[in-house]
Amino acid sequence: MPEVSEQRERESRLQRFSSAIETGTLASVRQMLNGLHPAEIAHLLESTPPKERELLWELVDKDIDGDVLLCVNNELRAI
Repeated sequence: MPEVSEQRERESRLQRFSSAIETGTLASVRQMLNGLHPAEIAHLLESTPPKERELLWELVDKDIDGDVLLCVNNELRAI
């Protein structure tokens, strides 16, 4: 059951990010994004459509982007 709860939390987080992106509150998105663990950021990037993914990636702090890259799948790493 914990896996179901984690999946729901991920989906909820993705929805919050999508809403924030759509409303243009990028400062809020940046703050939420960089408050996550690099593995969570990687999962979020993998879960978003390419257009939103590019925007999210630009909002990742440069001091953690290497850690995030270590966690994303090879397909995204190549982009």
